Amino acid sequence: MTKFASFDKATCRTLRNELQAVLDKYAGPTGMTISVGNMRFTAGSVTIKVEATIQGAKPTKQALQEESLKFHAGLDKLSLDVVNGKQLVGYNSRSYKYPYIYVEVATGKRYKTTSSNARVYFATPRSLAA
Repeated sequence: MTKFASFDKATCRTLRNELQAVLDKYAGPTGMTISVGNMRFTAGSVTIKVEATIQGAKPTKQALQEESLKFHAGLDKLSLDVVNGKQLVGYNSRSYKYPYIYVEVATGKRYKTTSSNARVYFATPRSLAA
């Protein structure tokens, strides 16, 4: 154990490493990932941000975006599979001009598009027949 007289950058770095080692030892068998985040300090105290996540769980924002995409793609009868090298990956309800987000599979680049272009790119065969 290290004895600290005051907090500075070097002391916080040492504290972070020791704290992370203890958290890693605990997190391993529990199936969690625990990480030490920001540290704000003065000479006499330090505030530490610690984040714990269950392995394999999606972040809240990503999960909400996926649910929204499934809902709106279902309404517009759009395919979530790869179509002509493009795949729908997101829907932003606050963006009224370009709400859909897709990825070009070959390059990995993300693009946003209008609802009408999304229907052109990702219309399911059943919706074309109607």
